[in-house]
Amino acid sequence: MRPRALLLALFLGATALCVPAAIAQDRVVNFATDDAEMNSAIDTARSRLDAFLGYAARQDLGSGAYSVKYAAPVSGGSADTEHIWVTLLQIDGDRLSGVLANQPAGFEGAVGDPVSFATAEVSDWAYWGADGKLHGSYTTRVILPQLANEERAQIEAILAPIGEDDL
Repeated sequence: MRPRALLLALFLGATALCVPAAIAQDRVVNFATDDAEMNSAIDTARSRLDAFLGYAARQDLGSGAYSVKYAAPVSGGSADTEHIWVTLLQIDGDRLSGVLANQPAGFEGAVGDPVSFATAEVSDWAYWGADGKLHGSYTTRVILPQLANEERAQIEAILAPIGEDDL
């Protein structure tokens, strides 16, 4: 199986939001395409994507508080897809536009570069709630056990419990 590259970093530089140092990194974590736990997280995020996009469309997307993880195609290397966070700026039917929130590892681009893609290419979503917590971010939760205790604790501290959202 070829691994799928998943970026741990959530909202690097391109957003106006402050995140812990542990998140503001471009660390790639590889998962096999048949990893059951990661695929379950992606399935859960996708099952709630329409609700998230409906909610986000009624908000100020210019705030930088709404993001999706885009499954970008990658050529060469050991992975065929890089899942990378994008700060959401526009929702137009089944097309999403935004800017890269992380430095790509497997394709040309840089933090802040504009991207546009179909909703079918979304593997996760997240938003900062009024409670100051990060909602969604299902794939990040799967990555947590692989992190050092301090890094994991920093990220866990900002994650809202699953199911506690405004969707």
